[in-house]
Amino acid sequence: MSMPGCFFLDSNIILADIFGEKARAERINVLKKDAEHYKIPCYTSKSVKEEIKDKVDELCDFLGRSIKDVLLERLKESRTRRKVSSDDPISAEDIKELENIVSEYHKIKLRKYPGKFLLPTPLAAIEEWIIRMIGEKMRNKERVSFTDFREIIIQEIIKTVVTFNDFYNYLLELEEGYIKTIEDEPNPSIMERLKKFGIHDPDSKHIASAIAHQRSKNEKTVYVTIDYRTILSEREKILSAFNLECSDPLYAIYHLM
Repeated sequence: MSMPGCFFLDSNIILADIFGEKARAERINVLKKDAEHYKIPCYTSKSVKEEIKDKVDELCDFLGRSIKDVLLERLKESRTRRKVSSDDPISAEDIKELENIVSEYHKIKLRKYPGKFLLPTPLAAIEEWIIRMIGEKMRNKERVSFTDFREIIIQEIIKTVVTFNDFYNYLLELEEGYIKTIEDEPNPSIMERLKKFGIHDPDSKHIASAIAHQRSKNEKTVYVTIDYRTILSEREKILSAFNLECSDPLYAIYHLM
């Protein structure tokens, strides 16, 4: 059974998929299952593709800097103060020091982004993996020197970065997944009108691209996003002004029925 229309995906949907965000995984799985069952094509714009590439590159760089240059270096400094050599095994004191470093990181970011900041999902995932890995080795009474610990963590970062880049290439560069990139150019005048609703670049460009696609292909388009703050809060205005429906992935299919 096929239905007329398509889904047009916002960057936050695709980024959550690439980064494996558990809190949003079920919503995105609902979207994928609906698209597969009803044979709904899923598109995104060139501007979304560009934004995602920039954010993947930025986060991969952030992971390397934050863990290698901050977390591991700070832990090394702490061990030096405690007169613990790099050959001595990782201990409970080291784990508590890691906790202090991450807590301090939270405090700095909360001051900068009050009420909004959370550890980026991939960084939190690596943090959790580090503690699970060390905990398991301690339970098994395995000895892990700081030198070995550092090498293990760096290899995990490399593996994580490769995974993100591979998934990005699979989804958007090679288009072997469920998403196709469309070429419709956004109308600058529509982007300006969207900005009056408080929807600024790059979101205004993404939405204007969806509107351009709907008009050029005469195909009902549902813009799928999890951005409640600036897009879904204005969904009625967008529908009234441009006849484009915006929806959370849980509800997207019902806008094509």
